[in-house]
Formats: sequence, C-alpha cells, structure tokens
Amino acid sequence: MGQRDGFAISPSTEGLVWGVAAVMRFTINVSGGYPALFLKIVSPHARLEHPHASFWKMPCIQFTDLSVEAQYPMTRQSFLAPAVLFCAMLCVLVGAMAFFLGPQDISSLSMVLPVEVTNSFGESTLPTQVHNPEDVALLQRMSQMILQRRCPTNAHLEFVFPHVPKAGGRSLEMTFNAVDVLRTDVRYRYISLEPRSRTHNFTLKTAHRNFAQLARDLRCDSLTCEATSETFCRRWMYAIREPVSRFISAFYTSTGRSDGGHFVCAVNSTARRNIAADPDLSIEDWARLPREERDKCRGVFNVYVNFLAPELRDDPKRQFVLAKQRLTSVLSWTFIMDELAESFELFSYIFGSDLVHHVPAFNYNKYEKKLSARAQKVIEEHNLYDIELYKHALKHHRIMVDLMRADSSDPFYNKTPFRCDKDVVCWDKLDRRGSTWDVTQAADWEKHFPSKEQAKMRQLCAPRRGCWREDLADSKFT
Repeated sequence: MGQRDGFAISPSTEGLVWGVAAVMRFTINVSGGYPALFLKIVSPHARLEHPHASFWKMPCIQFTDLSVEAQYPMTRQSFLAPAVLFCAMLCVLVGAMAFFLGPQDISSLSMVLPVEVTNSFGESTLPTQVHNPEDVALLQRMSQMILQRRCPTNAHLEFVFPHVPKAGGRSLEMTFNAVDVLRTDVRYRYISLEPRSRTHNFTLKTAHRNFAQLARDLRCDSLTCEATSETFCRRWMYAIREPVSRFISAFYTSTGRSDGGHFVCAVNSTARRNIAADPDLSIEDWARLPREERDKCRGVFNVYVNFLAPELRDDPKRQFVLAKQRLTSVLSWTFIMDELAESFELFSYIFGSDLVHHVPAFNYNKYEKKLSARAQKVIEEHNLYDIELYKHALKHHRIMVDLMRADSSDPFYNKTPFRCDKDVVCWDKLDRRGSTWDVTQAADWEKHFPSKEQAKMRQLCAPRRGCWREDLADSKFT
C-alpha cells in the first residue's frame, strides 16, 4: 500500500492511477508518435512516483486539486489525441466511480488484516498480509459468500458432511445431528441433548462417504446441493486435521482389528496381516516396510483429497486442484480440529447462527505420540497432497478469521470461548444395557471389553454435559 505525505493510497487506487497513465502514453503513440505531448496533473499536496516509472517511461504523475495542464504541438496528426484521451478518461472515470462509490462490504477493509491473535493452543498466529492479487480476489469472494450463506433465523439447517475418519467428525456428528437421531441412536445415549443453537435446529447427512457419493444420494451436483429458503437451508461442511497426526491416529485405531478399521491395506498384503495380528504394532514398524508393501495401503493415503475430489483419483495433480477449489468455493464451513475455538467462532459468523453448545467425542486409544524422523518422512511422502491441502485450508481459515475479527460489530461475531464439563465419561457404544465409567478408567480396557480389539472399536468418551459457551457454562455445570 503506497503512503505519501500522511495519507495512504491503496493498491487498487495506485493501479488505477498507473492505468490512466498507461492510457495517456498509448494515446500519444497512436496520435502519430509525437512525444511532445506532456500531461501533468499538478498538486501542492502529494506526489506518487511508481518505482517502475523509468522502465515504462511514464510521465510523472502528481495528485492534485484536479487542475490539468497539457502542452502539445497543434499539428494535424495530433488532433486525434484529445478525442481518444477524452474517451479513455471518461471510461476510467466511470469505472472509478463504480469502484469507489459502489456497494461496499467487509472485503473493502484494509488488505493488511488485523493484529496478531492466538489460537486455541496458545500459539501465535501472525496477521495475514494479503499482497497476491489472487488472495485479494479470494477475499472479495469470501466476504460476499459469507452473507449469501447465512440462514434465516429459525430455519432448519441441514449439513452435508463427507466424513474423513479420525479428523474430528465424530464430534460434529454429536453436535449437528438432529436431536431425535441422537436420542434414538444407542451409540450416543450418554451425550447431552440440550439445544446447540439459539437460532437454528440442525440435521446431518453424513457417514464415511465422499463428496460425489453424498451429492449422488441427494440427486444434485456440487453447485446445486446447497439450498436456502425462509424455513430450510442446506450447506456443505468438512473436517480436517493435521495430516500426519490423522494418519497415525487412523493406524493405531486399526491395529489388532481383523476388518482393517480405518487403515485398510490390500488383501493378503504383509501390512494388512501385521496390522490385524498385533494390537500393539507400532507405526514405526509399518514405516520400516519396503515401499512396495506400504504402497499396498494406498487407499489410506491423501484421504482429504480423495474425499473431496474422488472423480479424479487417477490424475492426482488435477484431483488436488479440484479439491482446493471445492474446499474454498463449495464448502461453506471447514472445521479445523487443530484450531477448534476459531472454527466454532467462524461457524456462528458464517451461518448467522447463535451456537452455544457443542459435544466433543473421542475413542480412547493410548499410543506413543513421538515419531522418528524416518517415519515422519515416510508418512509425509505418502500424503504430500493432503499436506498441501491442509496448508491451503489453514490459510483460507486464517483469512476468514481475520475477516471476521475485522467485522467485530457483526451480531454473529462472538469470541466468547467454550468451557467443557470436567465430568468426562466413557461407555460401550454397542452395549444397550451398559453403564458409563470415568475416563480415568478408560485405559483399563480389560474391565469392560473382552479384547483390546473390541475396546478400540467400541469405547467412546465425551464430557457428560458437553461444552457450553462461557457466558452460559456456570448455569449448566452446577
């Protein structure tokens, strides 16, 4: 952003000025090549010199009180110049008026976005500096989409959710499924059923199904699945987690399971046999397998990209491009497990919903979190596209957070944090007659399950009364 003599010139304004200068230069050339035409816009207040002016041989442009002086030889060939210049300037003036006086929204805010913030893990998040023209265009589109994707108060909000395993989807199922579904599903019988939002009821179209499968189930394509009326809204949502962590979690949830769990490898492969046979198998053991053996588990590589763009599975580069496009242009909201607090702030802001209550859930599975450098490298090599998509999602998410916080007067921006019930209980999600036990007993799986394999499949834990926005938490946890 240019800064001259105490006032700022935005990149768009600077570009407009130099566009005018370019038109002037072009006019000189087409008028017969007379370089004697010299245009000077005079100002006692400010002066703007483009760093590349000498390269383009532009005239020196000075902002002014709108007085214009022009000197040129009055030859027959040069009579064309004023006419062409007048038409060009008129077009630029109309465009400028539309740009500066047209409808404004939050995308017209300064492109150097607000102050440093801290994420839910206490880590510093630097402000987003937006210089790339593609990023500026993205900001414009996103600010418009925010208002378009809001749902009328009291409308029923249905989410279409391609659920990638081990990316936080279980918590979204417990939060956004219809209360009647949660009440009758034996898996969820111990979770809080109190309303999630003061303004909307929710339902969820999900399962571990990819984008194309869900669209086909709804008999729509990606651009027609979303719907809005006074009483009903349908929106796409997604959940994503740091890819290496998700991959490791999927592995340890699956060891000792004959069905392969969330880490399915080719039938009769060494990897599949090892995973099924040993509930204590380490991810380090898997990473030491030869490359050709690891490749027999390719179905668990780059799952974020595969779920978002399954149609192009045979062309990874084009598939990645399509997944990026859908993440930023089709999905209304992406829950980022690693930035949970900001994700729920964005939920309320994007949908215009007063979210006051959510219910996190998890399968208790204790394993070694440390990873050797070699295993880290192996996992990253197998998930390169997911890693890049995660970076893209995180960048998109943080720009959205900055836009939201710059628009802090919006009634649906609420930075009040959530507080979770300290009474965390676990249960067997398949046992209708079972009871709960405290999460501190979850590691003693022998007390509740016939095998470690069964414990991994069936033990589910959650805060008994869920998590409430801080301004309501005291009344809920007493």
